[in-house]
Formats: sequence, C-alpha cells, structure tokens
Amino acid sequence: YESCLADPDMWLKPMVRPEDGFEYYSYVLLYIDDVLCVHHDPMKMLEELDYFFKMKPGSIGDPDIYLGEKLRKTILPNGVEAWGSARANMCRKL
Repeated sequence: YESCLADPDMWLKPMVRPEDGFEYYSYVLLYIDDVLCVHHDPMKMLEELDYFFKMKPGSIGDPDIYLGEKLRKTILPNGVEAWGSARANMCRKL
C-alpha cells in the first residue's frame, strides 16, 4: 500500500478481483483508532493488519460507525451493494 499524497491517513493499492479479473483500488483508511477497509476480501485484509497492529477482540467486522458517522449497507436500484453514511447519530447527541 502507498499513502495518498492528498490524505496521508488513506492508503491505496491497485488490485485485481480474483473471481472475475476486475481491476480496482483497495483502500485502507486509518485515523487514530478507526480503521476502514475497502477490498474484495476486507476481513482477510483486516486480519492481516491485525497481525501487525493489534485490534480490540471482536472489533473486526462490518462497519457500523466510522469517524462519528453511522454507516449502513444498502442495495442500489441496479442491484449493486453500496455503503452509505449519515451524521444523524451525532445530531442526536447534541
């Protein structure tokens, strides 16, 4: 992975999805103790990262909050799975 010049907390790497040869960039976003991974096999990638930087037990899984934003998976009208975010939970706290 290489650190992004525009944001040193974002790391990227060109990848090829093994099942269909689709080319894409894998991203690992790091900020203090928050980690978000965009990868064809994110669990494997996070477990590899956990080998070098220990994470809390049970913390590796689908994201629910990243940097204070609530995340959720949704299905777009064309059938594609996507993740979205909202700051709604932060507004409730204020």
